[in-house]
Amino acid sequence: MLTVGLAIGMLLHTWYRFLDRRFPGKKAPTIVKKILLDESVCSPTLYVVFLFGEFLFCLGQMLTVGLCLTGPMMHGWYTFLDHILPAGYCLKTSGKKILLDQLIAAPIFAYTFIMSCDALEGKDFKSSTDEFKDKFPTIYLTDWMVWPAAQAINFYYLSPKYRALYANIVTLGWNVFLSYIKHKDSSHCDKDAEETDMQDDTKS
Repeated sequence: MLTVGLAIGMLLHTWYRFLDRRFPGKKAPTIVKKILLDESVCSPTLYVVFLFGEFLFCLGQMLTVGLCLTGPMMHGWYTFLDHILPAGYCLKTSGKKILLDQLIAAPIFAYTFIMSCDALEGKDFKSSTDEFKDKFPTIYLTDWMVWPAAQAINFYYLSPKYRALYANIVTLGWNVFLSYIKHKDSSHCDKDAEETDMQDDTKS
């Protein structure tokens, strides 16, 4: 977010220089014009820049976790599945792979996503673990609605060499959902933390 702050600072500097050149002086009508322009033009623009910066930050998190952890983990996992359950166009074998994927890989990948993103945000291990415990039921329930169907296509129709690529494509959409679940309650958590700090300060 430091990059977003620097970008906003540069925009504000340029904007205020433009206002001073366009409306010089300190008379009341001039100040009113500056305020109106600032509220109608600058404030909405800064809000869009801030939202875009947050989007890029979340996107960077997902790309980092995906490229450094999830991608290699998926490749290793599918190689392992094909080793213990040889690849083939067999419904029974595909069903076993889907079941193993849901019971073993899904919880591990969810844990990896939450913990890795929290590590990139600088959160401590305890708060990350608490967040995982709180959000895992929602993630895992939705996982059962999405991934068995996606993996049925993956394991039954696709060649082993294309499975990791296919799963990564599906993961692009899945990570959007994970990012939403991960960040949707962050504002409430921040408010609760601030209220707790204020209560502690009052007691002390």
